[in-house]
Amino acid sequence: MAGSGYSKDFGGQSFISIVEMQITSGALQTFLDHLKVVATASAAEEGLLRCEFFIDQEDDHHITIIDIFRDKEAYEYHLTKEYLEVFRGAVAEIVEGESTQRIVKILGREKNLIAVTS
Repeated sequence: MAGSGYSKDFGGQSFISIVEMQITSGALQTFLDHLKVVATASAAEEGLLRCEFFIDQEDDHHITIIDIFRDKEAYEYHLTKEYLEVFRGAVAEIVEGESTQRIVKILGREKNLIAVTS
């Protein structure tokens, strides 16, 4: 996957959203144009620490968006933003099927990863 996005310093307990979706053939640029508007607005949110956008190397219609929030409250605040509703409406006709979302947390980072044993 190739990716782009933005990042702020983060640490501690983060709240991470991973959204995956399939875009209709020929609609990638339109999708990216709408995504750019959301990314610009989201960058101003203090609680959104990092946002990455990926396109699958083998399927250039498969998009993954990873957002890292300071905490659950920052995530919930993000969901209230009007520009997300505008984005969802604008891309509704070019997203195939249902997008999926998973919420995960960071277990550790390379430099401070602790081995977990049972």
